[in-house]
Parts: sequence; structure tokens; C-alpha cells
Amino acid sequence: MSENPAPALLVDELASSFGIPASAIELTPMERARRVEDAAVIYGLRIGTERFVFLLAPRAFPHVVRDEQDKAMLARQRLGDLGGVILEPRLQGMLEGRSYAVVPYRQPLSSNSVLGYLQRSALQPKILGWLADGAKLARPD
Repeated sequence: MSENPAPALLVDELASSFGIPASAIELTPMERARRVEDAAVIYGLRIGTERFVFLLAPRAFPHVVRDEQDKAMLARQRLGDLGGVILEPRLQGMLEGRSYAVVPYRQPLSSNSVLGYLQRSALQPKILGWLADGAKLARPD
């Protein structure tokens, strides 16, 4: 058995879970910047015009995706209104004994130096405000 299920098996699982025909799903392997043993296998997923990321736990660590999603859910809950920036999975489950999650795709910042600088500059006040609000939550009264 190979390390990763055949794309057709993944598409069939997703089609069944979403209740749509397999022909409506486009699944594309995504490269990882660095390889670590417990890193999820990552696929780009397109269903119609919607884009997602499909995360599949490696065989050696079959529950890592579920565990990561559980931690994200706990962080969302603890952060209250501030937790809205943490992505919620559209779908979670098990496939061939390995956990998986489907999360919304978010466009990364531009790799163009000028455009990337402008994007980071626009985001900086929002991020600093979010961090300040988070620090208020952490500070005891």
C-alpha cells in the first residue's frame, strides 16, 4: 500500500461527504516547504468556484490532523470573538485509518516585494490590534 491513497479514492470520499458528484471535485497535490515526519499530506481542493485545502495525516501519525484541528477549536473557543480568525474545517473524518480535514483556502500574501510590502503594511495595524486585544484577555484583572 502506498503512502498516500489514490486521488480517485480521495475524490470519492469527498464527493460522498459533500453529497456531490465526483466530477465536481478537482484535487491537486500541493508541495510542502519542508518535510517533517508528522506533516500532513496537503492537497488543493476546488469544488465549483470554492477553494479549500485538504489535509491528510501521514500513516506514521494517523491522528495528527484531528489533533491539530482539536487544538485549533480549543483556541477559537478560548479566544472568544478574537478566535474568528482561526479557520474552521468544513469537513473532518477518517480515511483508511488516517484523519483528515478540509479547511477554507486563503490567498497568501504576494511574493512580489513591492506588493507584498504594501499588503503587510496594510495588515500590520490589524494584527497589532488583534495581538493587543489578545494580551488583554491573557492579563488577569
